[in-house]
Amino acid sequence: IATASGDKTARLWQRSDGKPIRQLEPHPAGVTAIAFSPNGSQVVTGAADQIARLFQVSNGKLLKAFPAQAGPITAVALSANGQLLAAGDRTGAVVVYKISDASVQAKLVGHTGPVTGVAFTPNSSQVVTAGRDKTVRVFASADGKPARTINVEAEAVSLGLTANGAQAAVGG
Repeated sequence: IATASGDKTARLWQRSDGKPIRQLEPHPAGVTAIAFSPNGSQVVTGAADQIARLFQVSNGKLLKAFPAQAGPITAVALSANGQLLAAGDRTGAVVVYKISDASVQAKLVGHTGPVTGVAFTPNSSQVVTAGRDKTVRVFASADGKPARTINVEAEAVSLGLTANGAQAAVGG
């Protein structure tokens, strides 16, 4: 289990007994988002300092910090192919980064309020996002081209995809 905290820490815990495993290298600001890579070897965090960071699970060491975004990071995800990181922020911006060199692959434009959820489809070809603007959006991860917008009845506060990526669950 990975946890993020306003006290500037991110920690890993044993699911079986709840005992702590390790704390990731310190953050300079509150940690506001966290997610495992699909294979469990890495963890990505987002923080109030507007930066997403990638860590190695086995030792808790920082592997890479990504360029600062427009606002505090509110949602993060890693692609199943291990090549991409998506980070959404409080301004409504979503950026897809290439993990290899921390460069921007695509900027996903459309949300008009804070992004509350980000997920890659299993084949890594699309990014699904949710936001407080009462929308769920689907984008191509390669170029950020919008594929679909789904209007929901309330502010979306959480997002999950089924293992095959065919369905999304949205909390609001």
